[in-house]
Amino acid sequence: MTGEGIKLAYREKPGSSGDVVLCIHGLGDAGSSFAPLFETGLFSHLTLVALDMPGCGKSARPSDFSYSMEDQAELVCRWIEQSDYEKITLAGHSMGGIIALFAAERLPRERIAAFINIEGNLGPEDCFFSGLIASWAEEDFEKEGFFGILEKLRGGTPHDPKEVMEKYTANFAKALPRAIYRSSVSLMLESTHGNLKERFSALPCPKAFISGERSLTPSLARWLEKNHILHFTVPQSGHFMMIEQQENFYEVFLRILEKTGKTLG
Repeated sequence: MTGEGIKLAYREKPGSSGDVVLCIHGLGDAGSSFAPLFETGLFSHLTLVALDMPGCGKSARPSDFSYSMEDQAELVCRWIEQSDYEKITLAGHSMGGIIALFAAERLPRERIAAFINIEGNLGPEDCFFSGLIASWAEEDFEKEGFFGILEKLRGGTPHDPKEVMEKYTANFAKALPRAIYRSSVSLMLESTHGNLKERFSALPCPKAFISGERSLTPSLARWLEKNHILHFTVPQSGHFMMIEQQENFYEVFLRILEKTGKTLG
């Protein structure tokens, strides 16, 4: 199902220019993961919007929704179509990168100013976390697996230290387990069979990829360079760069906005 009537919560901060950036969070996270962008004065020229995807944050938590990447992208498209924004820059982190990519493909070209992919999944190698979740049966994950994964994440990951993951898991703990599970299954499917690199490269709008210094793989860096995709790395950070290295993330975000023609005044 495509989620008729599902309402998405969001945070909006109006800016002084006509430029709009719509932020989409990752698996089990919430729009609050983009709070650093809202709280610094560096982006006062932008209208910033951060969505809570279904099952996360303060958005609706339907138990019968598919939570597929395609259906979540459809919800984003409907939200954009109902807004007053003439043109937007889409920024998606992790799972949000796939959702934003699919939304950018569906929306009229004139509505998309640019697409900023913040370590969004581009292949099966990006599915270590979602793969662990998808390996469970849905019922077992809801009863047992969710809590085990939550505790494991709180201890940190190879790319992100414990203090960073504690902030992420504060949102993860409040998400609907079924939403996390079904999103993970769809993430695995799309990352393996969805031709995401080709689709990302083929987008006709200006685009860029942001990676964390510790989480970037050499093969991806080579692919981005080969395909002439604008790429910036956030120093001294892993996957959750917005949390760990806020100042470095601000600098990279501003440089991308410069490159894609956004106003900085």
